[in-house]
Amino acid sequence: MSNRATSRREKHLRKAAFYAADSLSMADKLGITFADFTSRELPLQSAMCAFDCAQVLAEWVATLQDRVGRYLGILGQDDVDLSQVPAIMLLEDEDVKLLHKIQDVLNGAEVKMNMELVAGVAGMDARLQIGEVTGYAAKILRVTAYMLNKAAVWPVTHLMAQCLETHANHMRARAEKSVISCE
Repeated sequence: MSNRATSRREKHLRKAAFYAADSLSMADKLGITFADFTSRELPLQSAMCAFDCAQVLAEWVATLQDRVGRYLGILGQDDVDLSQVPAIMLLEDEDVKLLHKIQDVLNGAEVKMNMELVAGVAGMDARLQIGEVTGYAAKILRVTAYMLNKAAVWPVTHLMAQCLETHANHMRARAEKSVISCE
């Protein structure tokens, strides 16, 4: 069933999203880090890479959300066991792997954001950024926007962060619509 329901566009997006998730997680492992908020001098190339990767990941999640939202709820918000029915009927193995990868990237970012809160480096906006969002797509965009705002050496990075915040609001609405569309 999932092979027939997965569009060609979604398959291409998934492949791009794997590269994007790998890029963000590898940068974190190498210390160039997607979520190192103590580094105030994020190079413009790194900022652009994080910006693009976040948008690719968010679009893939939103596309997946549109397909499975009415059955699974909002991915990244609602408690869904991806190894049980109906998830195993709707998601391919690659989808599940990529969702776990995205969760790992977000977990790493949340840990660093919480460390900043404890250290007093960040304001309360760090906790609010992640706590009030709906789903993986909005979360990845908000975390990236927060990172870009914290590492804004170039004025354009503030604009990039604002764009990601706006995009996150649209993704939140899209995720909510995917669940309501069947009710």
